[in-house]
Amino acid sequence: MKSILVGKKMVSANKKSEYLLTLSKLMENGYSLLAAVRSLHIMTKDKIFNLIEADLEQGNSVAFAMQRLELPLTMINQFFIAEQNSEIVKTFNQCGLLLSSKKKQLDKLKELLMYPLVILFSLVIMIIRIKFYIIPQLEVDDYEFIFDILQKIVITVGVLLISFIIYFIKKLAKKTEYNKALTLIKLPIVGKVHLAFYHYLILQGIGMQMSGGTNLNQVCQMSRIYVEGSIQQELSRYIQKSLNRGLKLDVLIDNSVLIPDELKSIINLGGDNQSMARDILLMSDLKYSETTKKIKNILNLVRPVLFLVIAISIITTYLLVLLPVYGMMRGIS
Repeated sequence: MKSILVGKKMVSANKKSEYLLTLSKLMENGYSLLAAVRSLHIMTKDKIFNLIEADLEQGNSVAFAMQRLELPLTMINQFFIAEQNSEIVKTFNQCGLLLSSKKKQLDKLKELLMYPLVILFSLVIMIIRIKFYIIPQLEVDDYEFIFDILQKIVITVGVLLISFIIYFIKKLAKKTEYNKALTLIKLPIVGKVHLAFYHYLILQGIGMQMSGGTNLNQVCQMSRIYVEGSIQQELSRYIQKSLNRGLKLDVLIDNSVLIPDELKSIINLGGDNQSMARDILLMSDLKYSETTKKIKNILNLVRPVLFLVIAISIITTYLLVLLPVYGMMRGIS
């Protein structure tokens, strides 16, 4: 599918979810997509809808027009699939809810981080005061040397950690969506969350296509309809090439981590297209629930880990204060 370049980001993540949810509500109440876009343009005064409206008037697909919002490529592909199977309203709603849920989770993470970060900042200020005001007055050179060593270790570790994070983010941004997904699912802790989310999107897309009358083999060989570099396109190409070499679908599923194992179980159960489509869509809903559950578990883990870091920082700070005092008292005695 043809892709468009939008330039710099024009719509915030929060607005994207609001726009998609509003479009779904308007269409549920009888608006056509073009009329819903025009109504939303009037309500929001956002210039992005001039471009979306122009795309739709020129006869471009919904998926093409939605690229103006700079949605993830997997979502763009979902819109194309939905348009082919008359599921546009449902897809607007689901994608809006996904983006809204992601925004709430990020807000909760920021809320969890705020208090510990304030404490850590206060500790840094305290350590600076110890270094430049307290230790010089105590005149204990040995402990000042120890303090300098600890300070250099902390700064070095901090700089290396921040540099690695920046390097990783920049390198990740240059990858295609498919290669980015392969990297993200290997990360500790959050890797399983990404994997469950990708499984959800893949199963949902297959389920919608099969419910529209397309059989599984046809679904797996439709790489040309997807956005270049997206997960669905790369998986479809991989399956198509492997099937041409004579490999069975069960083997392909086992060899690709991004294809859910549950799909193999549904295939082995058999049945007609519609029953398989229902099973796949049900499994996609379960994968979505699994994703949200894993995210909540990670967020619940963040607070105790941060407080452990704070506890270690406080103990270290107290030692930095007490050791020079102890040295001075020992010198007096």
